[in-house]
Amino acid sequence: MAQFNPKTHRARDLLEETGRRLPYLWSAAEKIRLEFPQPEVCFLTDHAGGQALVLALEMAGEHRVLDSLRRMSPIEISHAVMPGTTLACWRMTQGIYRIDPALYPALIDTPPIDEVPMDMLMHLPEWCVYVETPGLTMPSSAGTPIEVPGFWARLDHDGSRYLLSASMDTNSSNRIINISLPLMGSISSALEESMREWGGGTPEKRALIRPVVTAVLNLLLYIVSTTDISGKRGEPGNPVPVRTRRHGWRMFPADGPRMWNVGVRMGSALRRAYEAESIGYGSEHAGVRPHIRRAHWHTILSGARKRTDGSEIPPADRRRDLRWMPPIPVNLESVDNLPAVIRRA
Repeated sequence: MAQFNPKTHRARDLLEETGRRLPYLWSAAEKIRLEFPQPEVCFLTDHAGGQALVLALEMAGEHRVLDSLRRMSPIEISHAVMPGTTLACWRMTQGIYRIDPALYPALIDTPPIDEVPMDMLMHLPEWCVYVETPGLTMPSSAGTPIEVPGFWARLDHDGSRYLLSASMDTNSSNRIINISLPLMGSISSALEESMREWGGGTPEKRALIRPVVTAVLNLLLYIVSTTDISGKRGEPGNPVPVRTRRHGWRMFPADGPRMWNVGVRMGSALRRAYEAESIGYGSEHAGVRPHIRRAHWHTILSGARKRTDGSEIPPADRRRDLRWMPPIPVNLESVDNLPAVIRRA
């Protein structure tokens, strides 16, 4: 499985390239944030990002580019604005999330459950994350699959609702391809609404793109649901303002990419299970052989089981939490007791 050298990571390279091409974009984004306070979970919404782009172009004297923007349709403007907004958000944390090599294919292969609520994704560990996706592809109009080495994900707000903005980092001429999903209802309803808003599309087109979106959502759902995230410097999180002598309170971007390894304990458990399965460990008479149960969604009942009078509360009346369950190694030692082994590229 291909991995990236963090010193020359493609996400960081694109960030630096964008900074050279639009030298005023980062300062414009900070100015817009000061003038228009943003939702706590967003460093910059798409609307504010559009304002920052216009301001940056004005500061650079790019009047022809501004004129071309004014002639675009709302959808075209969104596609033009979103990459810059995404990079402005990611610049603040520069978190790169690398899923354990043993866990990654199991996550990608998790069967979709349409009724998973989208609002589970309201809790990203940072304003914007970059997730590596080696081997992932998405369909193209030309028929040749487009390689997607990774994607950025962040939250957006359009004035009435939150959305998940996934920016696919591709090897195509259009480097970044954006997918926006409303964080309302289920995955299936969010996907259908997204397709309608972003150009419609035939049932065939939706069927082609659905596996890509499912893979993205599965990876993000695992990231927001696990504590098995490790790195050299603390835990993922957004920067906090610091007081400066000349400019008062300021928020500074990350000084470089921060690598976060996700699922190393589960990956260790999976490797043990795969090895045990390959050598035929155990027997039918010794009990259940070590094996891997496919990743799945699971409904967990929580809350009180009995009323104050001692009578049982029916399952239908108790709180139900729908949680994503990673691949479970059966008949192995507890994942919590396994060492966290980080396999370097």
